[in-house]
Amino acid sequence: MAAAKKSAPKKAAAKKVKEPVTVDAAPAEEPMAPAAEEAAAEAPKVNMRVQVVPAPAIEMSSNLSIAKLIDVAKSLEPFTAIANEIEAMSKRAVIDSQEKFDKGSNFLSLCAAKYNQIEAYRKSIKKPIDDYAKLVQSVFMPILDKIDTAKSLVSTQMTDWQRNERKRIEAEQAEIRRKQEEEAQRLADEERKKGNETTAAAIEQAAAAAPVSAPVKLGTTNDFGQKFNTRETWKASVVDKKLVLGAILRGTLPLDLVDFPLAELNKFAREQKVERVIEGIKVYKEETGVLR
Repeated sequence: MAAAKKSAPKKAAAKKVKEPVTVDAAPAEEPMAPAAEEAAAEAPKVNMRVQVVPAPAIEMSSNLSIAKLIDVAKSLEPFTAIANEIEAMSKRAVIDSQEKFDKGSNFLSLCAAKYNQIEAYRKSIKKPIDDYAKLVQSVFMPILDKIDTAKSLVSTQMTDWQRNERKRIEAEQAEIRRKQEEEAQRLADEERKKGNETTAAAIEQAAAAAPVSAPVKLGTTNDFGQKFNTRETWKASVVDKKLVLGAILRGTLPLDLVDFPLAELNKFAREQKVERVIEGIKVYKEETGVLR
């Protein structure tokens, strides 16, 4: 008998089943849309008092299955019916009297109540997902940020080296061309002294027609089949608003720049492609490393 007495409380400790929650956000008298009585009578009737089943549990399992979306969708069916009816009522609405104006006011209150009800339900389902997303971010982002920072440090140095190396090579090419032009001019002068004007002119023409060195391209393909290149982005910023506005009035700058929109300023910079300050606008380029 004693054993039987001890087992009784275990039966009483059964899990409580969540009962459906009745949510009533409608006023005591459900307002109709301000519309013709005949149209309102023919409209399908939808129960504005919704019996909401508790939201399905949001489980964060090992495979990140975070919601039973089918169950959630089913729980929204009564709300969908309400929203459809409210939409239909609004399309039938005709506000042409004080009485219908008052009904319209009631209708707006109904809309606000139903919206708040559905929005609260949405937040109750979405919050665990948002919280879990924040947790994932807090775990992963510090690691990813370290890698991004490391990439940025090395990429910046590589970009700087490429820029300086390009300038060095271009300076060498310019010096070689200068010496070639000096030599050509010396030879032309000698021919003129000999009275060979035609030959002198031909030497000068040949020197002037000599091809300009091709733009310097740096970078090699790495062991992973990718190549580091420098990407140029032309940008502009306003350094003197009065000068800019004056130039716009004179017609030397486009009217699109009157409000200093960043998109139009950068477009202007791409058209110029020369680093300088013009009419109160600074045009410059930014170089960033890209691995492809």
